Amino acid sequence: GADARRRGAGTRLLEAVEDWARGEGVAKLELHVFPRNAGAIALYERAGYEREGLRRAQFPSCPAVTLTVHADHHQRIASEIALCYADPLRHVMLSYPWGSGQLRDRTGPQDWQRDFLIDVGEQVKQRGFDGSTPVAPIQFSTASGHGIGKSALTSWLIRWIMDTRPFAKGVVTANTSEQLRTKTWAELAKWHGMSITKHWYELNSGSGSLSMYHK
Repeated sequence: GADARRRGAGTRLLEAVEDWARGEGVAKLELHVFPRNAGAIALYERAGYEREGLRRAQFPSCPAVTLTVHADHHQRIASEIALCYADPLRHVMLSYPWGSGQLRDRTGPQDWQRDFLIDVGEQVKQRGFDGSTPVAPIQFSTASGHGIGKSALTSWLIRWIMDTRPFAKGVVTANTSEQLRTKTWAELAKWHGMSITKHWYELNSGSGSLSMYHK
């Protein structure tokens, strides 16, 4: 009912169905939704379901949207993400829809961003963190003008750390609170919305509550 909306009930129900499907050996799940139910369609797409077309035979007066997902979809994503632990460039290329949608004119990071991501990955490999023994921090500085993609790079690094280190905690800072809210966090929200793992997180961007955490 209306009182259960926006409380995560739909997401939990989907997760329960997918758990059942995997246990029963079901390979693929299919949903039919009337086009006017935009909220439900958005929920399913956030959970990884993809549109396959319209179901016309059963609903001739108002063809339903068909959305499908493989039952092991989330496991596949998690397995791919795990391979990105020391490879932030791979994570960036995997996570976002390069060549389509908002990124239809882009094939990947700019050259300087690509080089930066490669350098970070090499530093991670050199330190060989074992999960418990402290290692030296990675420190980089970049001097540049405005509008070259620093905020995008920051967003990618935040999401790479969160995706590949599930128990990670950190603090994101900026020169001013206004810059943090309108620039850094706004950019993070944009890339978060395009990511294949966006359904893993709650991202808050309201005044006084900038946070991102695992569900």
